[in-house]
Amino acid sequence: MYWTKIVRSFCKIVMVLGIIASIISGIVISDDSVLIGLVVIIGGSAVSVISISFIMMLSEMSLTLDEMNNKMYKITQNDNKDNSKSNSVFNEKSQPPIKTARGNSWKCVDCGNINPVGAKFCRECGHLK
Repeated sequence: MYWTKIVRSFCKIVMVLGIIASIISGIVISDDSVLIGLVVIIGGSAVSVISISFIMMLSEMSLTLDEMNNKMYKITQNDNKDNSKSNSVFNEKSQPPIKTARGNSWKCVDCGNINPVGAKFCRECGHLK
């Protein structure tokens, strides 16, 4: 996603500006009290880094979720192509549905498990129907 690059760059700039501002504020305050000046410098820098890191983390999570969404879309498109081929003609490993007391189902060629006809994968071993 294009906006995550913009957010990352913006966050880096804001973080550096926040650190600079806390250092300047700490130096100005340290004229009155050195301890308070140090607390402002350290605390301001830490708050700046932590807050910007949180925003960047959200940006990275958004990017990761978008990538996962694209991968899932590709998988489902490939699965739909495979199903259209497998539904028209049985390949050598696939089994036609068999009649059982509970209705139509199919038997896995790998483990022999009986699966419902609507299942695309074996519920025991995960083999493709």
